[in-house]
Amino acid sequence: MKVFLSYTIRDGLINKNLLQLLDGEISRECDIYIDLLHNRSATPQDEVIKQLVSSDMLIQITTPSIDDSGWASLEANLAAEQKIKTCFVEYFHSNPNQLIIDLVQIIKSSNATRQNALICSSA
Repeated sequence: MKVFLSYTIRDGLINKNLLQLLDGEISRECDIYIDLLHNRSATPQDEVIKQLVSSDMLIQITTPSIDDSGWASLEANLAAEQKIKTCFVEYFHSNPNQLIIDLVQIIKSSNATRQNALICSSA
């Protein structure tokens, strides 16, 4: 399964170190795309779109500034248009271990059942 991770770094809760930690843990469960870590394209915006539309699931980490991110909104809207399963994980505190647990649980649940109605929606 391919997962696209959507987030914003605007409020400082998400940073490169946390994304690297998430990548190390989550990549054991699935193929994950994290723009800040994986995008080396000469046309980075096009690469984001390409990676998203080829994903099976979008997981958006919801932080206080997520609504201020035009890209995060675009990613969620495009996932809905493409009927890509979408999950939202709240991260309003700085407990990266719980975030990892939540993300891995969503991915494992999705791999097992392809449905997690509590926090995910099928567009």
